[in-house]
Amino acid sequence: RDSCYHKGPPASPKSFYNRNGELDYWRKIFRKYIKFTPAVLERLEAMKKNYQGKRILGLLVRGTDYLVLKPKGHPIPPTAEQAIAKAQEVMKSENFDAVYLATEDKNILAKFQAVFGDKLLLPECEYVNFNYSSKVYLSDYAINRQNDKYLRGLEYLVSMLFLGTCQGFITSVTNGALTAILSSENGFDYLYVFDLGLYP
Repeated sequence: RDSCYHKGPPASPKSFYNRNGELDYWRKIFRKYIKFTPAVLERLEAMKKNYQGKRILGLLVRGTDYLVLKPKGHPIPPTAEQAIAKAQEVMKSENFDAVYLATEDKNILAKFQAVFGDKLLLPECEYVNFNYSSKVYLSDYAINRQNDKYLRGLEYLVSMLFLGTCQGFITSVTNGALTAILSSENGFDYLYVFDLGLYP
């Protein structure tokens, strides 16, 4: 009997560039079958309208438990300092007006704010003040608000989709980054994927 199960799209730095069409099939699947609720689309359209007219360099920078727990076999993300240095270089060479930062980590946010100031664009979301001395997963953190888990999922999804509308994108290999790449209608003028190896 044939199985309807398919492995997901290839998740590697090389495949994210799609130079050999590795993601073409999955982009078609995404556009045909993935539909979003009005709550997602309304937030996304509001962000696009708010930042209209800017040439934006989007960054996805993982922090929190991903840096502390170092999950075996997963791609190593850049530090905030590495991501900032790359963004500064690209802002100059590719003439971007602003930086859009997608991160869950309040510490990373503060470092980007110190460097980019009013050129830093942010999603509407809550950030986690992560305790880096603990060995706790991000999912175990709770923000004191009603419907926190739903809102965090909503905010994350909208942020990934907005990254797909940016003119440039800097990321490491994550499922969120794959969502941004597959959802991008026009692709990116500039794409850089950090390739720092895997956690041992």
